[in-house]
Amino acid sequence: MYQLSFVEMYRVAKGKPTPCEAFIKEVCELTHRSRSTVRKWVVGISEPDSNIKHQLSRHYKTPVNVLFPNSDNSSDEKQ
Repeated sequence: MYQLSFVEMYRVAKGKPTPCEAFIKEVCELTHRSRSTVRKWVVGISEPDSNIKHQLSRHYKTPVNVLFPNSDNSSDEKQ
């Protein structure tokens, strides 16, 4: 079995996505939205529509008002 050098181990690790990148990718795949759109949600520039909020709520088993605490979720209450 071939063993990696210290430098090779670093290069392999460097090529892996960060936890943040993995999270963005997961949300993109789940919602069928672009990385740019999801990044805007994450940093608070914009928010997903009600349907997407509910989709994320179901996926993460977390109420909409917990996922998006700073928004007006009056129309987004858990169905």
